[in-house]
Amino acid sequence: MDNKNRLFLISQTYATLFSVTNKLQAIGDETMKELTSRQVMALIAIVHIPEGEVTLNAIASKLGATKQSTAQIINNLKKKC
Repeated sequence: MDNKNRLFLISQTYATLFSVTNKLQAIGDETMKELTSRQVMALIAIVHIPEGEVTLNAIASKLGATKQSTAQIINNLKKKC
């Protein structure tokens, strides 16, 4: 397989994964009225971080997100409590 075909397949795979991820998030957000999918994932990440080591950086690392977007998720969760 030449590089042009390989690049095409990689871009198609990436686009498909991106689309599926967005659809799953939208369905999750519709299903769970109290929390968004991202908030649920943040809570799951927190549970998997050792006690005493939970920081925004640690949560962001688990989520594969930036510290800024993680802070926004956590602040929105705090408002719901």
